[in-house]
Amino acid sequence: MTSTLLVFPGAGIGGVLRHGVNLVALKSFGPGFPVGTFAINIVGSGLMGIVAGWLAFKAGEGWPQERGSLTPPKTILNAPTKLMKQEGYGADYAYDHDAPAAFSGQDYWPDALGRQLFYDPPERGFEHEIRKRLEYWEKLRSERGEG
Repeated sequence: MTSTLLVFPGAGIGGVLRHGVNLVALKSFGPGFPVGTFAINIVGSGLMGIVAGWLAFKAGEGWPQERGSLTPPKTILNAPTKLMKQEGYGADYAYDHDAPAAFSGQDYWPDALGRQLFYDPPERGFEHEIRKRLEYWEKLRSERGEG
């Protein structure tokens, strides 16, 4: 509910800014091309990207401090020496492109941590397609016993 209420002042401020930019552009460039609208759309898109990036950064900000530096599973680590091979480094690694649908589904998160979700795309725009792909991969993981 709060996020819905925040849309109203945001839309009002955006409308006032758009109108102001349009007036300045009209005086500067004349009525031939909607420079103001073009400019505010470019700037607005950039600002929305910056805000989305900042929110994503803030969502994961405390994650490394809380968990520290964890080692990835031995499966994904290279085994350049005989000792490392004996210790199991690189064992059972599945190359994605050799797997059906070019997706092995292996879990490369540290064992102490387990699989994490940092990106939950909304059901709009191209992110809807990304969400479908992530759900497809999760389905493949479950079918292969990796989920």
